[in-house]
Amino acid sequence: MWKVAEKALMCVRPHGHMRPSMSELLKEIQDAILIEREAVSDEMSRNSGHSSVNLGSLDLGGTENYRALEESIARPAAR
Repeated sequence: MWKVAEKALMCVRPHGHMRPSMSELLKEIQDAILIEREAVSDEMSRNSGHSSVNLGSLDLGGTENYRALEESIARPAAR
């Protein structure tokens, strides 16, 4: 988006001949938006591969760990 900021600064120059034309300004803004959309799309594509998790082989210990946790909560511990 730095291109848009750069063009905005050019638009406030004191002399009209130093300012970009409206068609040039429009093209630059459209190009900047296109580049930004492509960057966001690329980032989403890269991140989509990292967001999936395969839990098929994950063993959480089943009910044995749950029972041990339950028992430790039920019995008060000496301090």
